[in-house]
Amino acid sequence: MLVAHNSRKPPCAQSNESEIRAVEQALQQANDLGTKADAYTTAVEELTRLKTAYEQALAQVQPKVQAAPNPSPFNKLAPQQAELASGQQQMESAAQAEEFEQALSQANDLSTKVDAYTAAQLNPVDGRGVYLPSTPPIGSD
Repeated sequence: MLVAHNSRKPPCAQSNESEIRAVEQALQQANDLGTKADAYTTAVEELTRLKTAYEQALAQVQPKVQAAPNPSPFNKLAPQQAELASGQQQMESAAQAEEFEQALSQANDLSTKVDAYTAAQLNPVDGRGVYLPSTPPIGSD
C-alpha cells in the first residue's frame, strides 16, 4: 500500500523549529552581550589604572608648579613660565575630559618643564650662556 507523502509538517513541528530558532538567536545575543560586557569591564579597568597613575603624577607635579615663581623674576624666563601655565591648563582639561592617558603624559611633561624652569630660576644664564650665581659664594664678603 502506497501512502502519499505530505510535505507539510505538522503544526507542532513548525512550532518546535521556530522555538529552536528563537532559542539559538537568544543564545547568540547572550554570547554577544557577554563579549561586550567583557570589553566594557576591560575598558573600565584600563581607565581606572590610567586615572590612578595620573593622580599620582599630579600629586608629584602640583607642589612643584605651585612653588615655581609666578610671574618669573627674570624676563628671559617668562616664556618658560607661560609654557607651565599652558601645560597645566591642558593637563587639567584632559583630565576633566577623562582622557587620562593624555593627562598623564602632560603631567610628566609638565614635571620636566617645571624642573627646568626652577633650575633656571636658581641658576640664571647671562647673554653669553654663562650661569650667573644665584647666591654669593660662601666666604665672600
